[in-house]
Amino acid sequence: MLWFSVIETTRGFSTLGLVAAGALTPLPTWNEYFSAMFVHIGLVHLGLNMYSLMTLYVVELILGSAAFTTLYLLSGVFGNLVFTWFTPGISAGASGAVFGVFGAALALSFLRILPKSVRNQLLVVLALNLIYDFTQPGIGTAAHIGGLLAGLALGAWFGRNRKKRRLMPVIAVAASVVTGLALVVTLLY
Repeated sequence: MLWFSVIETTRGFSTLGLVAAGALTPLPTWNEYFSAMFVHIGLVHLGLNMYSLMTLYVVELILGSAAFTTLYLLSGVFGNLVFTWFTPGISAGASGAVFGVFGAALALSFLRILPKSVRNQLLVVLALNLIYDFTQPGIGTAAHIGGLLAGLALGAWFGRNRKKRRLMPVIAVAASVVTGLALVVTLLY
């Protein structure tokens, strides 16, 4: 919200404004893979991602905040990499990261860690997101699928190792520092 409120509103919502705010470009610099997760194309885009993330709070409860932060950031970066590989263009949003959390929820379901009732509710929200993805033009579907796949893999790993979390805070801090550095570089660039 802070990035949206301060940076995007001062740089505008045009294509150039989005690029200046840190959106992913066809030939991205390293920091764009991170900063694009914080750039949104208007309040509706931001609101939809926040709503989806809110429905996924149970994943953080199960994995812990450090693993959740790592999952979110790595899924978003991987989603942006996949977008660049398959559909290079200008892209913005946290959807790759959000789909990564959906992927982790699926993995936790396969591992029988996530209750069936919660899984069923999340599957409805995921299905609605996927239907929207494939029926609307201009959606970064490659980023969403990339994030989903990363989330499946990370969710399975974190789910199996959730009792052994000594390194998680260190990994989460490292991922957060790199993301913070990417945002600073975006501001100065």
